[in-house]
Amino acid sequence: MGTFFKVVLLAIFLLLVVPFSLSETFNDGLNNPGGLSNSFDYLTDGSHDSGVSYWSIPFILSALVVEIIISLFNSTSFNKKDTMVNIMLGLAIVGCVSIVKGWELFIYSTAWSFALFEIPVNPLSWLACLLGYDFLFYWFHRFGHEVNFLWAAHNTHHSSTEFNFSIGARNNILHVFYRFLFWTPLCLVGFHPVVVMTIDSLCTVYQFFLHTKIVRKLKFLDQIICTPSNHRVHHGCNDQYIDKNYGGYSMIWDHIFGTYEVEVEPVKFGLTTGEVSYSFLNLIFGYWVLMLQRLSRGGDFIRIFFGRPSK
Repeated sequence: MGTFFKVVLLAIFLLLVVPFSLSETFNDGLNNPGGLSNSFDYLTDGSHDSGVSYWSIPFILSALVVEIIISLFNSTSFNKKDTMVNIMLGLAIVGCVSIVKGWELFIYSTAWSFALFEIPVNPLSWLACLLGYDFLFYWFHRFGHEVNFLWAAHNTHHSSTEFNFSIGARNNILHVFYRFLFWTPLCLVGFHPVVVMTIDSLCTVYQFFLHTKIVRKLKFLDQIICTPSNHRVHHGCNDQYIDKNYGGYSMIWDHIFGTYEVEVEPVKFGLTTGEVSYSFLNLIFGYWVLMLQRLSRGGDFIRIFFGRPSK
């Protein structure tokens, strides 16, 4: 059996086992608040975030397999090296999430204890929270492109010249440790921590399925929600596609803030530098090394870490 298929089998095994373990751990946290009274109450309908990651796994694996089969039938080139490193990065993310999840819940619950309003858990508040989350996601995503030290982590996701479902797993483990802080204001407003975490998990799953060439343009839907076509534009390094379509669920904020772009000419994927790497460590730490090298040569700290990335 080839190395590629061994990695795929290992990934399938870990992706099935780790989320289940995480689910049990998260349930324990919900059932044993450890002194934080009422911070870990179940939602009124009994649902909770821990199930989102687990029930999504079969769909994610099925999508990967179906896309590979379609590619083979269409005689489309299939980059095994790229897919392997994507799977490795995805597994690393799953491991880091299992570490961060408890801390995330603690931060949200602490913020919620100082909430400005008492917001009940009902369909209307879910919708309001989703809209608020989408707004914050837009700016989190946009800052990830416009602030150098945030791009140091996010550029991993954009560094592939391929575009398929496995790219949805191609993320930098470093941003797992801070991305959740961007949604903390929702808990400070009064939205239940588990509602916020659930919406975030659903967005992560939704975003995974946007990384495909199989689904073509969806006409009027492309104007309203984040679709594969819109996300292909976001990953494009064509001049007119750079830093466009930041939306998580919708295109509302892109339209409002002038960053919406329609997919017209064929998208060229990857970084504008043309750099391609299949090194796990380089994909995680490479940009940080470049910034530190610039700093060691006498570069300005503010400009290097907080300036706009050169693309």
